[in-house]
Formats: sequence, C-alpha cells, structure tokens
Amino acid sequence: MGTASLVLGIISIVFSWVPLWNYVALAAGIIAIVFGVKSRKVAQINGQGAGIPAAGLVLGIVGTVLSGVGALTCTLCTMGLSGACLDDSTIENLKDAGDAIQDAFIL
Repeated sequence: MGTASLVLGIISIVFSWVPLWNYVALAAGIIAIVFGVKSRKVAQINGQGAGIPAAGLVLGIVGTVLSGVGALTCTLCTMGLSGACLDDSTIENLKDAGDAIQDAFIL
C-alpha cells in the first residue's frame, strides 16, 4: 500500500496543472494520503521502515494542494470566459429568440 501511495502521489503532482486532468489528480492525491497514513501505521506495527509510505504521504499532500489550486483556477477561468462571452446584448438576443419560439408554438 505504501508503493501505491507513492505512485498516486507522483501521478497527482504530474497531472495537477493539466486542465481537466487536475480533477483526477485531486482524487489521486486524496487516495495517496489515505494509503500513506494507513501504510505508515501498518509499517509501525510491523516494525518495518516507513520511508516509502511517508514519501507517498508527502507527495499526496503536495499533489492535492497543487491539484486543488489548478482545479480552482480552471473553474474560475471557465466562469470568467463564459461571463465575457455573455454580455448584455447576447442575453437580450437570447430573450428575444426565446420569445419568438414561444410565440411560434402558441397559436
């Protein structure tokens, strides 16, 4: 489970700044944190080294933070672009088109 934590942590960092993949990276980072914590506890109980689980935990935390920032940035950019595309004249044209469709179907 420690190796899985390490791999998922690396994946979360690599894909954290790729648009739309940062949501997958966010999930991978969270899973890496869970696996890292569990495998560290198992390693302490068994008296084994906890180096790989600790590295996976750290990479999962870093990847989760970076992915969260990337996802927030992607979401805010999308909202800003959609707001810029829908100015007042576009909204008025959509209302006029809706009224025309409504009038056409009401006899």
